[in-house]
Amino acid sequence: MYLYPPNIWQIGPIRLPGYGTCLLLGCIAFLLTFFFLRKKAKFVLKWRNFLWVLAAGGLFFFFGAYAWDHLCHFLSSDGTTGGISFLGGVVFGVPLFYLLLVLIYPIREQRLALMNFIFPCIAVGHAFGRIGCFFGGCCYGWPVEGFGIIYGPDSAASIRYDGWVSVFPIQLVESGFLVLLYLFLLFFPKKDYRMESYCLGYGVARFVIEFFRGDNRGVFIPGLTPSQFLSILLVVFAIFHILFRRKFPYKPMDFSGLETRKMINKRLAVEEQSAKPLSESEKQWLKAS
Repeated sequence: MYLYPPNIWQIGPIRLPGYGTCLLLGCIAFLLTFFFLRKKAKFVLKWRNFLWVLAAGGLFFFFGAYAWDHLCHFLSSDGTTGGISFLGGVVFGVPLFYLLLVLIYPIREQRLALMNFIFPCIAVGHAFGRIGCFFGGCCYGWPVEGFGIIYGPDSAASIRYDGWVSVFPIQLVESGFLVLLYLFLLFFPKKDYRMESYCLGYGVARFVIEFFRGDNRGVFIPGLTPSQFLSILLVVFAIFHILFRRKFPYKPMDFSGLETRKMINKRLAVEEQSAKPLSESEKQWLKAS
């Protein structure tokens, strides 16, 4: 059985690109999950701060995804150019986002609480993104017989394998895993370990999935695909951070109690003003009253 996924959806006079539509749905799912968890956790967040942090986080993520993929294609020296790598955005963009949180939230427990807060959002957004890859024709699998996806003559798979070829729909397999990972992160009892669970689960899964990928992803370390190398980093980080937390434990914080540096400074100023000694005129007024 072979499938011929269209890259353009025709709805009356409206033409929608499959890849772009799925990316849009992924962003909507990301935001809906964020708002759902925010309401459930009673997390107070000013809209101005939210939009500013969201824009900065997206910029960091895109920078990591773009720079990593182009670096790997540059090192391959085969004349190919890179695109974007989701895993590069996670490994390099998320740490930059964490450094941004250091400037806003002074306490480590606050920052880790927020990181655990957003990883289910990343999982569901990525799940829709992989469906977009399926319709767009990128991130395809190895050539297979009997069951697979056949893209058009101008697709990346046809260009790589010199003609019409059936490839394994590894994008849908990864999307299905990400949905399961998303549900696990939502209902996992130890919600303060969401970040480590995501890094460990997706790192192992992505390392295995890479064996079924057939597209050109460049070269970084011989014997490993670039994403397998990053998957190892994710797993090592998850294990290290779990051991670190056992050595230096912290108490999970209530989202409603989070304060930014600006909020802390404002509260301290009010407390200092209220604790200021009374003046002589104020003392005389109190005696007279």
